[in-house]
Amino acid sequence: MRIRNFLMRVQTRLFILLTAVVALTVVGIRSIDTTERQRLLTIANGMEQDRNVFFRQLIKLKGESLENFVHNYTYWDELIQFTKAPDPKWARDQLEASMPSFKLDGIWVYNLNKKLVYATVNRSSPSNPPALPLPDRDLVAFLQLLHRQRFAHFFVQTPQGLLEVRAATIHPSDDPEHRTAPQGYFLAGRLWSKQFLTHLGSMVHAQIELLPPDHQPLSKLSKLDVQQGILTNLSPLRGWDQQVVAQLSFKSASPLLGQLDAAYDDQLLQAVVVGGLMCLILLFALVVWVVLPLRSLSQALVVEDASLIHKLSTAKTEFGELAQLILKFFHQKELLLSEIAVRKSVETELRQSEERYVLAAAGANDGLWDWDLQQNQIYFSNRWKSMLGFAELEIPNQVEAWLERIHPEDREQMQHCLQEHLEGKSEHFEYEYRMRLKDGSYRWMLCRGLAVRDQVGQAYRIAGSQTDLTDRKALYDPLTHLANRSLLMERLRQAMQIRERYPARLFAVLFLDLDRFKWVNDSLGHWIGDRLLIEIAARLKALSRSEDTVARLGGDEFVLLLANLSTPAEAIAVASRIQHTLAQVFEIEGHTIYTGTSIGIAFADHLEQKGEELLQYADMAMYQSKSRGGNNVQVFDTAMRVGTSNRLKLELELRQALEQQQLLLYYQPIVCLSTGTLQGFEALVRWQHPQAGLLSPVDFLPLAEETGLILPIGTWILQTACSQMYSWQQQIQADVPLSISVNFSTRQFFHPNFLQQIQTILSETGLAPHCLKLELTEHTMIEDAERAARLLSQLNALGIDIQLDDFGTGFSSLSHLHEFPIHTLKIDRCFTQQALDSSRHKEIVQAVVTLAHNLGLSVVAEGIETKAQYEQLRNLGCDYGQGYFFTPPLDLFQATAWMTASGSP
Repeated sequence: MRIRNFLMRVQTRLFILLTAVVALTVVGIRSIDTTERQRLLTIANGMEQDRNVFFRQLIKLKGESLENFVHNYTYWDELIQFTKAPDPKWARDQLEASMPSFKLDGIWVYNLNKKLVYATVNRSSPSNPPALPLPDRDLVAFLQLLHRQRFAHFFVQTPQGLLEVRAATIHPSDDPEHRTAPQGYFLAGRLWSKQFLTHLGSMVHAQIELLPPDHQPLSKLSKLDVQQGILTNLSPLRGWDQQVVAQLSFKSASPLLGQLDAAYDDQLLQAVVVGGLMCLILLFALVVWVVLPLRSLSQALVVEDASLIHKLSTAKTEFGELAQLILKFFHQKELLLSEIAVRKSVETELRQSEERYVLAAAGANDGLWDWDLQQNQIYFSNRWKSMLGFAELEIPNQVEAWLERIHPEDREQMQHCLQEHLEGKSEHFEYEYRMRLKDGSYRWMLCRGLAVRDQVGQAYRIAGSQTDLTDRKALYDPLTHLANRSLLMERLRQAMQIRERYPARLFAVLFLDLDRFKWVNDSLGHWIGDRLLIEIAARLKALSRSEDTVARLGGDEFVLLLANLSTPAEAIAVASRIQHTLAQVFEIEGHTIYTGTSIGIAFADHLEQKGEELLQYADMAMYQSKSRGGNNVQVFDTAMRVGTSNRLKLELELRQALEQQQLLLYYQPIVCLSTGTLQGFEALVRWQHPQAGLLSPVDFLPLAEETGLILPIGTWILQTACSQMYSWQQQIQADVPLSISVNFSTRQFFHPNFLQQIQTILSETGLAPHCLKLELTEHTMIEDAERAARLLSQLNALGIDIQLDDFGTGFSSLSHLHEFPIHTLKIDRCFTQQALDSSRHKEIVQAVVTLAHNLGLSVVAEGIETKAQYEQLRNLGCDYGQGYFFTPPLDLFQATAWMTASGSP
């Protein structure tokens, strides 16, 4: 407090003295030159403003001449005809010939479709007309604006310089008021070249130049610089969209500069005289009050004479108080020196820490950023900028410079994730997005950040890093982060090269395909399917060694490349561990999921093999595992290659069969056992193979189901069967119309468009829904019991009968009968044909018939081949039957003839 009072008293005295000197000096100077200086400034400013006004009028006259030229031509009927049928000769005689007179540098004519029909710049050839130097998108927008406003005046930058353009819509000569629609667009331009600006400057004795649009303006009015004697004025020149494209600068030297300088010299001399006197007075006061006491005190401090300082401290002045404070300072000196030593040590450690941070940031592969949210200022490290192809000073440290380079499809979601973190809804910020580089290309980036918050949890700063993911995304699966096919093939190539150098090295490829994954996707949704794939990928990574490669090829297919194996048994052991691990339950989003795994193994057995071949062999072995029921391991051998080749050939031929109409429908009659009348047919597909002859469904439908061809084949079967049954119904009138039974596979039944497809086909063919019976197996219904029940209820609501095919061959028929809206049970032929010879099978048939009737269901017996079987089944109460006893499956003509001959129904 005492030190502060002391300083305040000293400052008060100095302030009084200095204020007095300054006041006297200012009053003296202003009393001498105020009147003369004001008069000179008024005259100089008036003259320069008049010159600036004359320059603006001159610019206006130049523009009006260009405007008059445009107006004169836009009311010319010949110009309207020219927009519709351009005539080069007329253009040269009428348009180009006028350019020198009006000092024009360009003419452009557009028709109503905004298409350029004529243009010339500096008398360029009309055979190669130059377009107006505007981007296509801006040109279309400008012409739309001109269509509404009728006239426009704007500037545009060209490689030759700034171009002034006047534009107007074209109208007939008898329409000066623009009442009719425009017939086209006429534009004329004059280049503001250096010669043009120099010519203007010479006329007004001023320096005229064009400045960039972002040049800092002085003010809205002109400004006279008194010291330089220069009047400066900036005028914005705007483009068609009112954006500033350049600024016009007007500078002129004031003729009163010499007079001002002379006046200032006189005033300066007077100020020096008055100020000198004031300084002498101030100097005397400072010597008496300040200098002498300070000199005594400083001498005592130099020699560190405590006794002299103590003597000075007895004076009743401010310097006496200062001496007392100095004495106290001596006592604290040691403590301060000790504290300084400690601080220096801390500063040294801090500086070393900062140097380590700078070195770490410089050497890091990631780009760093630091955003001050309160000041909205951001810092980008040099590495962050170089990742985008920029040098340190080529991109500003602005938030906009970051956000505007994010791909438009990623920007909104990125900002949403960032905002959620800033609001405290997520622990950290992390998002992948595409970012535009300097060359215009995009690369994938991973941005991470963490906010710093105040005591109330408000974020005031966030810092983080940016990592280039492009190369990783090219080599890794985006869902599971495992290697993708590209990286796998590269690792296979490297493994082959190692084996060429070291033939004793053994490695193997394991090809994995999940069993029942499609069911998970279809029944639980793709989100659960993706989560399952991620969990499986994690388990596979945990089972693999560091030298192994785990890859996902797509869908539910995984590949393991096992390197440095001692024996083939090691690969088989790994496959067994994989099966055991993946057989464990998966708990995902409240769902309990079990899955099996079909695994094919292929070993590199000769040096000439390629990686693609080895992968293909493992794939063949995997399909062999699938064909044996799945969830087992198969090792590739040469016999599989032949089988796979035949399978691929058959698949190709089956595709061609569908396109070339080689598929046929056969019809097997379904007869009422009690009356012997025809009730309908079951549609059975056959393939008329060009070489192999007529093939039964067992020869090609399993392949169709596996490859997905069952969907178009099933659609064709349903369409053909319904159409044929409707045709028969029109030919043969009956009290009870015939029905057609069609088999559906699991893939068809659970297809998303299943119901819509049936409704469409029934509508197109005209067949009534109750005349269509769909046959489904037990396996199809229990694949996804909940979904199946929902679909069957919808079919039942349409009036379509559901038949449970091959009843008795499954393991859960009885437990599911009451859950599904089934109308008919079809007893498999294995029970029908053995009911005569086996009392056990007879009892089973009797039980099925009794159960069905108790549930209100009808029963169809398949495979009736003898009269004894027919009579026995009729006596057991079976409702309907089909089989060779009545007739084998018939083609279209045979079935029609059979109905006619038997008089059915």
